[in-house]
Amino acid sequence: LRHMLEWTIGEVRQRQSRLRQTSFDDMLGALHRALHHPSDSDLAQHLAAQYPAALIDEFQDTDPLQFEIFSSIYKNKTHPVFLVGDPKQAIYSFRHADLYTYFRARQGAERIFHLADNQRSEPALIHGVNGLFGHNQRAFVLSDLRFTPVHVGAKPRLRFEDRGSGYAALQVWTLPFEPGAEPSSETGDNAAPSQVAQCHTTLFNKEDAILRSAGACAAEISRLLAQAREGLVRIGERQLCAGDIAILVRTHKQGSVMKAALNAL
Repeated sequence: LRHMLEWTIGEVRQRQSRLRQTSFDDMLGALHRALHHPSDSDLAQHLAAQYPAALIDEFQDTDPLQFEIFSSIYKNKTHPVFLVGDPKQAIYSFRHADLYTYFRARQGAERIFHLADNQRSEPALIHGVNGLFGHNQRAFVLSDLRFTPVHVGAKPRLRFEDRGSGYAALQVWTLPFEPGAEPSSETGDNAAPSQVAQCHTTLFNKEDAILRSAGACAAEISRLLAQAREGLVRIGERQLCAGDIAILVRTHKQGSVMKAALNAL
């Protein structure tokens, strides 16, 4: 297997060369090699002159090779370079994101800014997220990966209203204690809107847990849409519709299970 992998890399490059084909990764690799080749010592200077300022958005998706390219071009720090990104999003490694590359870049930054206000979410949800992740300074395990609380921005936003249940802006559902029982999101009589809601838990095998979770999610979506038609669930002055709802899953298989649960209802 190791021989096959090593052989394939070289073979693909040779075939691309014969066919005069170049991929995006090939261009990155060629630029990186050129910037570090002794005979091309002026290349970085020429590129910096051609691009005297750089703004790299979604910087958390930058891999080590790309970062070395940027660092070589702007190594003299005579040109402004702005890096915009959220390190917590670097968990999406399928985009070649590298968390430690982000840390390296931040250590070399002259000034660091944070977004102070959330202009999208409603106040109760913002307070709930601040409370959940601000409770533990190492919520993301790594000491360099910190949660920065945000304030409610001044931009007007439509309020989500759910009169059909004991609504809390941020809810965490866990599997019910009694097998076959309906999941709940109890907050208690005196719970604040921003409080995190939970219910009792027990152990299930993974496949059963996925099926139960998908079924509970589909049932809640069905309730929301049904009660929206009755005028009980609204966003601003209009009723909630299916297009307002997003479901996040970890794998394609979980997406298929979720789709089947929705189709069943």
